[in-house]
Amino acid sequence: MWEVTQDGSYYPKSILIGSCNELDTKQLLRKFYIAGYFIARSIYDNRLMNLPLSQVFYDLLLDRKQSLSDLSKLDHQRGSLFQTLQALAHTNADPASYDLYFYDPWNDN
Repeated sequence: MWEVTQDGSYYPKSILIGSCNELDTKQLLRKFYIAGYFIARSIYDNRLMNLPLSQVFYDLLLDRKQSLSDLSKLDHQRGSLFQTLQALAHTNADPASYDLYFYDPWNDN
């Protein structure tokens, strides 16, 4: 239900749509509902929980603006990849000069 980030805090685990059957999905949604109620109640009552939720998750709950640097806090490799791609997108260089090769795992050709 939770992913542990690099700093040891927790963030809700992403789940692929269709990867669970209907019963598992209902049980998982119920767990998220209970966890959400528990977290919301502790924030509302201004109580400290012994559950180290990530700062990115708190910012998301409080509707604060997110950025690619926040993604780096959750997954450093993916975050730095997207930051590099964003920096490349803002340059005036020719995309053909990047020597990027893409692999399609669903097509062996």
